[in-house]
Amino acid sequence: NLSLAQRVRDRLLSEKASVILTRETASEVVPLTRRTEIAFENKADVFLSLHFNAFPPGIDPLAEPRGFSMFHHQPQSVELSRELQLSYRDRIPLPSNGMRFADFHVIRMTEMPSVLLESAFIMLPEQEALIVDPKFQNKLSQAIVEALWRFLRKNLREPLKEKP
Repeated sequence: NLSLAQRVRDRLLSEKASVILTRETASEVVPLTRRTEIAFENKADVFLSLHFNAFPPGIDPLAEPRGFSMFHHQPQSVELSRELQLSYRDRIPLPSNGMRFADFHVIRMTEMPSVLLESAFIMLPEQEALIVDPKFQNKLSQAIVEALWRFLRKNLREPLKEKP
């Protein structure tokens, strides 16, 4: 998760965006409440929570196609979720498990558009192999950044300049 977040950050920074990660190292523990506080304190335009999915006990991981999902809670997050879903569908070679409403703290306790992404299933060996592949992480980061720019261009109060 952190490696993907850092790739997204680096892409956004290279395009002159301002980015705040809630943690900088894998050993750092940041409580969920603190993550949303960081977004508020920094007046974030959007909040993304990046994850790789797993299964609860008793679920057959092979019962249906498994891939990526986007979760939102607030109405203002639906369009961001949609942009991410479309970008993943265009670039990520996994099934879409769709966009869904969810009651996760990090997307419930934010005022800005916020989405929790589950980019692949870490419990499926073929997807785990993708997750640790730098080329796949680059595809994911590209899909996320392109979706963010599309969303921001449509929704920010101050128009963004086109990329050079």
